[in-house]
Amino acid sequence: MDALREIFAEEAIEAFRCRDLCELVELEFSPARRRVLVIEPHPDDAALSLAGTMWLRRHQCEFVVATLAGRSNYTSYYDLGRDFFDVDRIAGLRRQESELFARMLGGRHIDIGRTDAALRYRDRPWSLDYFRSNRVAISAATSRTADRDERAAWTLAVETLLATTASEEVWIPLGAPHADHVLTINACLAAFVSSPALIAGRVLRIYLDVPYAARTPYFSGEMLSALAQAGVKLEAESSPIGAAFEQKLRLVSIYASQFKIDAMRKDIEASARAGESARVPTERLWRISELPTRIDPAGIFPESADKRRQEQAAEKWLTRNRAARRVRLLLLIPTGRWASDLARLREVLPDARFEVIASPAAWAEVSEAPCEAVELRQAGKGTQAWALLALRLAAAIPAPTIFHVGERRSREAGWLARLWPLSDTLVVTSMNRVMRAVERRLQSPEKSRPGGLPL
Repeated sequence: MDALREIFAEEAIEAFRCRDLCELVELEFSPARRRVLVIEPHPDDAALSLAGTMWLRRHQCEFVVATLAGRSNYTSYYDLGRDFFDVDRIAGLRRQESELFARMLGGRHIDIGRTDAALRYRDRPWSLDYFRSNRVAISAATSRTADRDERAAWTLAVETLLATTASEEVWIPLGAPHADHVLTINACLAAFVSSPALIAGRVLRIYLDVPYAARTPYFSGEMLSALAQAGVKLEAESSPIGAAFEQKLRLVSIYASQFKIDAMRKDIEASARAGESARVPTERLWRISELPTRIDPAGIFPESADKRRQEQAAEKWLTRNRAARRVRLLLLIPTGRWASDLARLREVLPDARFEVIASPAAWAEVSEAPCEAVELRQAGKGTQAWALLALRLAAAIPAPTIFHVGERRSREAGWLARLWPLSDTLVVTSMNRVMRAVERRLQSPEKSRPGGLPL
């Protein structure tokens, strides 16, 4: 009878496993495994980027997965417009998914508890109506680079993690066009450079972020170039995962609160077969062989030639208009961090009052941050409304102007700005360009120190 019960129990468990209703976890691993600390921006990033490699090495390596931004209200319900924004419930659910992922590898999970970019936009309870009216601004917030205070807080969190978590290796993400991914690599590199004793004797690796490797392939190349220019020397490594690819998909599917594997599989496959790894599914890493002795306090960011031109133009614009008494901002799209942006602009333009004209998409954000130094007006919706506004500005009293338009409308914005040639107009596709210029004006000038830190 006991044998029959055992047989039927095994059949039931296998049936549950086949239906993704349970997972089987190994219980015994060697105590001599090499300890590897894997730092990720959000729950699921390590699985998406490295699950194949981690699975294949689970008997040689004891993985500790540390999530920096574990505090979140993001689920796949975002895309469905459903009213599910309970931070505690969602963060708890995502933490449980990560704990299961780590247990499947014979490792463990650490939740650092920083707040993700979308929730930093407004760290208070959201309603569905609030989400709908601010959806564009929330999306913009996830593409903004973090300010100096947030970078400092994340850097301290990484330093604490390194000091309290022993390991022979540390793996960090390359970065992606998401605020938290860029923030993670910058916080890690800042911690490495400012506190070299914390990484003494540890092998440091950078891993390619998935699914961004497939969705925004330009970014990886730009980031590698930016790291090289900053003095970070890397040695490319490849980790073939053909033997573990299906298992990777199963591990990734644990994060069902974020996506369904059928929707993510195409990007995972494309990332695994990108570049030199086209023949065999591969996960890409780079070993850090040398770090600089100093990193720009404003951080390391990949920038195209056009973005660099915008930033240089912003620096010149700020210099020309530092004593301006009136400044105009035309917000065709939300900045994603308006209250902070305004505060920083007031630091470098202390004598100015601001005339802000916002589109309906940007109105929800700017109207929530009233300020005595701001005269706020709402513009109409659509091309015709902005064309009429341009004609009115042509007849208005000239004022230094920032025209925030996004990538798709930058050319048209340049044409419109010609209608008010006396207003010294700066056209930018992201307020990142302006804020990086602001930071450079505010930070104390420091000379770079020569030399590097061998690893």
